[in-house]
Amino acid sequence: ACEMIWRDGADAQPQLDERYDQVDGSGNRSKPRLGGAGSVLHQQDGKFVIQRGSHGSPSRLYPKAAMRDYPEAMKAPRVEQNHMQRFVQSCMGNGTTTSPFSVGGRLTQVLMLGVIAQYLNESFRFNPKTGRITNHPKADALLDGPPPRKGWEQYYLGR
Repeated sequence: ACEMIWRDGADAQPQLDERYDQVDGSGNRSKPRLGGAGSVLHQQDGKFVIQRGSHGSPSRLYPKAAMRDYPEAMKAPRVEQNHMQRFVQSCMGNGTTTSPFSVGGRLTQVLMLGVIAQYLNESFRFNPKTGRITNHPKADALLDGPPPRKGWEQYYLGR
């Protein structure tokens, strides 16, 4: 189980505790520059936070000194084709997608839950085993969306 806080928009910059600041040799502190998109994951023990940027950018750890402790995990994969090229080639049987559908499906689910929470401006609980929102009927109904067009029903899971 985890708690997720969804923020979106120009004023949604996360604020990190000062323990994640960069400290130079003279003891001067500077806040991490998190950029304009991505996710910040907080570990329960608080040793460091993980920042995931948008799309293919590499992850970062804060405080930056923590990155030295995990050099292999912090290496960005070499990219020879962009996301769209990899997707098309994968559909044609030439290789695989950068992010497997088993990951992309779950990621899309998390993003949709965030959009629903933002739309309603309310919190709710989600059960990943059932794929349903358990304590907010209006939010749960939004998971289904509109019915598919006639003739397309077979391509919609769970209908």
